Formats: sequence, C-alpha cells, structure tokens
Amino acid sequence: MKIKSIIIAAITAMTFAYCGETDAAEEKPASKTTVEEKPVEVQATALVAEYEDNEVAADNKYKDKKVTVTGKITSIAKDIADQPYVTLGTGNDLELATVQCFFKDDNVLASLKRGQKITVIGTVEGKFMNVMLKGCKVNN
Repeated sequence: MKIKSIIIAAITAMTFAYCGETDAAEEKPASKTTVEEKPVEVQATALVAEYEDNEVAADNKYKDKKVTVTGKITSIAKDIADQPYVTLGTGNDLELATVQCFFKDDNVLASLKRGQKITVIGTVEGKFMNVMLKGCKVNN
C-alpha cells in the first residue's frame, strides 16, 4: 500500500506541470454552425490498453475528442494545484496506468466512493503517465 501511495504522489506531482495550463479552450461556447459529435464510448481499461499499445495511434483516434469512459474508481483526490480528479481502471491494486478524469466541481466527487463503477464524459488530452481527460462530468 505504501508503494501505491508513493506512485500516486509521483503521478500527482507530474500531473501538476501538465495541468498548469488554463481551461480557456473548454470555456469557449460552441459555434452554432458546428454539429457536436457524439462521444465515443469506451471502457477505461480498453482506452488505457490502446494508449499503451500505440500512443501515436491512440492520440490520432482520441486526442481532443469527447469520450464516454466507464470504469471502477481507483482514487478520488486533488492534485497539487487543488484540481479535483478521479482515476478509473480495474480496481486492481497493482494497476499503474489508469484514466485520470479532471473535474471543475469537486461537489460531485464528494459523494463517490473508491471501487464504485461510474461513467464520465470528458475530452482526451493524451497520455502523461495516465490517460488524461479534462472537463469531465459524471454521466448518470
């Protein structure tokens, strides 16, 4: 358990540099002439596997696109920039790479529990230790 805590702390520290950018692009209203594409539905484990098999191909398929991801919550926390997130995976204690979903509102996360199966919608930012999703919302 101590090793897992160290790994989570390291991932969180590395995430700080990645998440230091603003979410200005997410706050822009969509153009009325643009038709919003339906999010791609994928299991958290399948998304991670695609990125681990070939990060370039996975970026071409998913980066900057909305996805609906389902998985078990492996952690609920805030990074060192105080941005709330959950990680989704199999729930296996030895799992290193997961899908890390960043939220703007931590009130939603307060009612969630580790091990709970959830579905989130977010925009894929690529892989930086974990597969990163920004602008996430829990899909009920």
